[in-house]
Amino acid sequence: MTIAYVTFMKHAQKVTKTASASRPVLKGVHHAPDGSLVVTDSHRLYLAKGLHTNETSVITDPKTGAAIDGNYPDVSRLIPDASDAKYIVRIMVDEAVNAFAALLKVNHAHSKKTDIMTTVTPAGTDDLAFTVSNSLLNATYKPVCVVDGTGDAMTFNTQYFAEALAMFKDAGVTEVTMRYHGSVRPFTLSAGRDDELLALLLPIRRAAD
Repeated sequence: MTIAYVTFMKHAQKVTKTASASRPVLKGVHHAPDGSLVVTDSHRLYLAKGLHTNETSVITDPKTGAAIDGNYPDVSRLIPDASDAKYIVRIMVDEAVNAFAALLKVNHAHSKKTDIMTTVTPAGTDDLAFTVSNSLLNATYKPVCVVDGTGDAMTFNTQYFAEALAMFKDAGVTEVTMRYHGSVRPFTLSAGRDDELLALLLPIRRAAD
């Protein structure tokens, strides 16, 4: 599968918006010589393969198209090897988009901050629970899925997960593969035979981690 260039750039704007102004290159999308597009704010990363034909490295503002000077960081080392995943689960995109819209409302009932959190826990080979809990409300989403492997509870930014799902939906993806590599290691959502479209998110460290 291939996401449209304009669709990727639209969703990249959400990532560059939260990137630190102290690192101007992160306000842009890196067009790598291998044809891939990469955008990151140091907390999440989107990667799409084979979307351009530039033979040199270029960084552009996803909203205006203006070039941004500088050297983009090497993000390849941040993406974990798929074979090292502790568990893999496939999630239906439409269902998850609706579920996370509801989880966000539960979070927003308590706080409008960007560090709103969801905790995901594998409770068995056919049970995965995404839970939001605060002083006002509690909610759990259990997708219809099969969990291949085991792992511990992991907490992450609900908004970032929801925005990643929205990108996959806009790309026409019906099912994403989630790979968990440890409760404090980055995890990924991906689609395509060779993960042509990938979103990487960093967990939020809890006091006990």
